[in-house]
Amino acid sequence: MKLSRTLLAAGLLGTTALSLGSQAAMADVPAAPAHEVSPYIDVNADNFHTINDAQQASGVNAATLAFLNSYSGNCDVQWDASSSDGSGYMKDQISEFQKNGGDVTISFGGASNGDHMVAHTCNDVAKIKSAYENIVDTYGVNHLDFDIEGGAQKDDAANQRRNEALAQLQRERPDVKVDYTVPVGPDGIDRDTQGVLADTKDKGVAVNTVNIMATDFGEDEDTVADGRKAIDATNGQLQGVFGDQHPGLGVTFCAKKDGDQQYFSVQNARDLEGYAVEHGAQKLSFWQLEKDVHDGYEYSKALAEIQ
Repeated sequence: MKLSRTLLAAGLLGTTALSLGSQAAMADVPAAPAHEVSPYIDVNADNFHTINDAQQASGVNAATLAFLNSYSGNCDVQWDASSSDGSGYMKDQISEFQKNGGDVTISFGGASNGDHMVAHTCNDVAKIKSAYENIVDTYGVNHLDFDIEGGAQKDDAANQRRNEALAQLQRERPDVKVDYTVPVGPDGIDRDTQGVLADTKDKGVAVNTVNIMATDFGEDEDTVADGRKAIDATNGQLQGVFGDQHPGLGVTFCAKKDGDQQYFSVQNARDLEGYAVEHGAQKLSFWQLEKDVHDGYEYSKALAEIQ
């Protein structure tokens, strides 16, 4: 049946009115932020409750659990390398957090573990992949973080093994996200770290974010100013390494005092991470949640408020 032009026009006007009405209604609802807030926690049974407390106090619904590593000559991973707590540690608590809507990222590496990452202690790519796969399955996660520092970025053979293992893992499980967390200076990330990232591209790893540690710039430095320079420089470097389809940017700071005894306040966090979001950051984080406990999770709240 053919509709008359009058009816057709009325129908279009009605549709337009409904569309405009829907848009007006949607305008009253704040848009969800395009970035993730996922603070680090050096996880153990005594402090794990802080991720639940932060979730309730601030609305931050994610946490990055650190660190899983290995012993020399070993292809199995354990929490904090020297611990006897291997895969399965804290599984029930992590599952409970996930059931309550929490998103978990599990991190390998760390400042003092440059020689303890499984790709550095194990020469078998298949076994390295199996170690990562076991963590994905055991904890029901699809987000892995690799904190490459403490000289780890200089071990080309180990870094290539890791990237090959991750590429194989993602070919079988394309939903697995991979973040690289790396040291940075005001002029960006160093050549060794850029080499690690370039190899991810060569191997076919889909890197989700490159998360820069905007901290420890020096005892007398302005951490916010240096961090802003680092953000600008890193954005340019990611474009240079990966081209237009580059990973997202992540920015992590050290709450309160960093390794150079610089005090980083809640307002500093707002200033730095707000700038990061303005310049495209997709992940905001800090080291670490335990530092946030006694101030009512003010750092977590500050990041949660950034749009």
